[in-house]
Amino acid sequence: MDKKFALSALAIFSVLAILVLSGCAQEKQPDAQTQQQGSNAGGNDAKATQGGNDSVAKGEGTTGSAGKETGATAKDGTVMPGAGKETDGSAAKGDGAAAVTGNETTTTPPAGNEGTTAQPKEYTVKITDTGYVPDKLTIKKGDKVTWVNESSGDNWPATAKHPTHEVYPGSSIAKCSGAEKSTIFDACSGIRPGQSYSFTFNEKGAWAYHEHIAVKMFGQITVE
Repeated sequence: MDKKFALSALAIFSVLAILVLSGCAQEKQPDAQTQQQGSNAGGNDAKATQGGNDSVAKGEGTTGSAGKETGATAKDGTVMPGAGKETDGSAAKGDGAAAVTGNETTTTPPAGNEGTTAQPKEYTVKITDTGYVPDKLTIKKGDKVTWVNESSGDNWPATAKHPTHEVYPGSSIAKCSGAEKSTIFDACSGIRPGQSYSFTFNEKGAWAYHEHIAVKMFGQITVE
């Protein structure tokens, strides 16, 4: 009788031990699964980060006009940010260059083209009773000179030499009555007090001129 009781008690104890051990195993299994999921997530993060670094190092995932963030895509389909830095880029085309930073674009002047053609200037020579003021003047090609008569009598400025007025290219007193009158360095008549005469110089050189009526005033225009 005692032997049977001992065997029964041993069987019951074994069953209880199995149940206890089974319950502990079930409680530990979720922990193991959680650790496994955490390990997988960490691995994905590491791969995504490594992919972003590789993309930045190799220049992949960036745009030609830079100024956008680089990135990589994790295996689970989530877009992961890359290095988190913006890359600055610039593009040069033709004579100018456009610098792109972020979302702003500024255009810089083309190198070597800053200068523009100088605008023609206008100079004034006063005609006085004692002569031309100034009597010598240096200008640039394309500049205009205006003689203003502030003297007490008529004055006729014209290119040398007297009396044909042919030193300045294309000029001649004979052209004063023709269609080419506006193209020659010659007032073609006396300028009355208070009036003026203008001429634009398109030929380089040192051009002497004189007063045609009395031939007592002389000057020179140097064109560079």
